[in-house]
Amino acid sequence: MCAEKPICDFLQPDLSYCICPGYVLSLQVAKDSFISDHTTLLAQYYTNLAQVELDRLFATLTFIKGGVPVKHGVLTPQQSDSSTPAGPVTAPDITTGNVPAELKDKLDEKSKSALPMPAPIAAVGAKSAQLATALKVAYAAAAAAVAALQPAAEGDAKKGGAGAKKDAGKGGKGGAAEDAAADAVPAEVAAAIAADVAALANDELRIVEQRLSALAVQATSAIDALTQVHTSTIDTLSGWIKARYQAECSAVLALDKVIKAAALAGEPLASELRLDDDGTVAIVDDTTPVVAPHPGFPPPRPVERAPPANVLTVAQLAAVAGRIAAVAPGGYAKVGDVAEVLLKAGGEGLLPDGWQGVGVSGLQGALQLLDPTHTGYVEWRQLLASLVAAAFPVIMQATCADMADQNEVRAVVPHTQHPTPH
Repeated sequence: MCAEKPICDFLQPDLSYCICPGYVLSLQVAKDSFISDHTTLLAQYYTNLAQVELDRLFATLTFIKGGVPVKHGVLTPQQSDSSTPAGPVTAPDITTGNVPAELKDKLDEKSKSALPMPAPIAAVGAKSAQLATALKVAYAAAAAAVAALQPAAEGDAKKGGAGAKKDAGKGGKGGAAEDAAADAVPAEVAAAIAADVAALANDELRIVEQRLSALAVQATSAIDALTQVHTSTIDTLSGWIKARYQAECSAVLALDKVIKAAALAGEPLASELRLDDDGTVAIVDDTTPVVAPHPGFPPPRPVERAPPANVLTVAQLAAVAGRIAAVAPGGYAKVGDVAEVLLKAGGEGLLPDGWQGVGVSGLQGALQLLDPTHTGYVEWRQLLASLVAAAFPVIMQATCADMADQNEVRAVVPHTQHPTPH
């Protein structure tokens, strides 16, 4: 049954089960994984930005470690004694989601060596555990790198200095001992180098802390905005689906009532009932009758009237015109050629019976009327015009306007309704 109980209160039980699940499924699909998928994308984006900041920090620390001794006159690596902090060289990869083994104690809140995290970074955990882990690893790695560059304690420093003197004493009286003593960095210079490196490293740690915190704040705002957009979208979609569902339920109920009323009365439906959706509401459409009306009989084909005796029909005129055109396509033909074509047509039964007994001389004499200047040629299209005028004398009385109207009719009326030649 339908999960939206208030909507289905007015719908009959045998109809609600087939309509409502589709809309409930639509909302479930919309709510399924939108937030989690897009939060993961945002976490990956801000993790990549944090990796850039971490790489920049380690590159800067490497530059500080190599540049500060030069500032104090220690130009070669051989002149740097063991008291100079080494520090890490490359930053860990935080995009994999793995926590380096040396940083696990610093991220474990129950551990005594747990590193306190800035508030913005700690707050990200409520929005995205993936991004929170990446930012915490980045900050812990930065703090560990800076801690490695801090000067050694006083006891460790004395112990290192005694060891250096002992090593120098073991060198004996040779020149090696003298070279080692010459290359040794004075204690006050080594202390100054260590202090400068520590101070600059601490400044870089503060900078990277601020930048990672800014990334955490931006990520939190982006995830909150995403959640608000998702909630607003779901609310709008839910309202739209409910409105459509109510309209369709009403239409289905009306359709059910009409069908049952017709069935109880024993009367056939007058129309094909169907649900019609105009995009906003669903209605019952009854505009299509069950039995389509008779389309009507096609108009009768026009029949050509019987021509007078010895007058050519349309089919005979077309046949004669085709034969003469084959002999003289230009329009002018010899009188003898036209007479020969007409005699052959008469012998084959293409001309009326009255033309059968006409000889060559009779045809040539008639054709001479179309050659008043005795050129021996005749315009056979003029002959056809005379034959058409004899078959349809009303043409001789038609005006130019009448001819134009007839051409218009022929252009509008389909070709199949034109008179068929006999």
